[in-house]
Amino acid sequence: MMRERWTIGLGLVFLVLALLALFVWIPLDVETGAVEIFRRERNIGDAMLPMALAIVAIGVSLAMMAGAWRDLKRKAAPPSGPEETGLGASASTSGELTRDNGLFLLALLVVLSVSLGLMYALGPFALSLANLAGAETASYRELRATAPWKFIGYGVGGTLLVVTLISFVEQHFRWRTLAIAVAAVAVIAFLYDGPFDNLLLPPNGDY
Repeated sequence: MMRERWTIGLGLVFLVLALLALFVWIPLDVETGAVEIFRRERNIGDAMLPMALAIVAIGVSLAMMAGAWRDLKRKAAPPSGPEETGLGASASTSGELTRDNGLFLLALLVVLSVSLGLMYALGPFALSLANLAGAETASYRELRATAPWKFIGYGVGGTLLVVTLISFVEQHFRWRTLAIAVAAVAVIAFLYDGPFDNLLLPPNGDY
């Protein structure tokens, strides 16, 4: 139980420091805010990164404290039944590299490669088809910050990546997984592309 109490105390210290950084140190020490508007153009301010790190630190601290508190209560409660012994779940977490582990890592590598490849190439490919059909005449570099071209590669590649990773973990595909992936990619695209005028969705900045 001592370890859990130390973890709660450490999490409380980090929580206080993160709150002080977020509400005291950053506003007093950083000249610009999280978002700066110059000539009606929204840009990332100097305080954006430290504020984001402070918020992450707050979340991690709360998670540490909640996990340690849960473990503390579980250890303090009377046992409800015999503990599981034998191979059980420990056999699958022995840390040994097996054939199944290798195949799983290889499958993840293939998924990452295909998803990132689609994310990078699908937008220019779709624009080239539009150019052949006469719907567009500009290059992808000229249109990389305009809809729908900026969303095609990121949307398809990102959705495929999220769907496949969740399906791997759950060991089967569900239509709900596809809906979650589409929603997650759309929210990330909005948060990344919507508020700021000088940011490009990945990988459009490489063109």
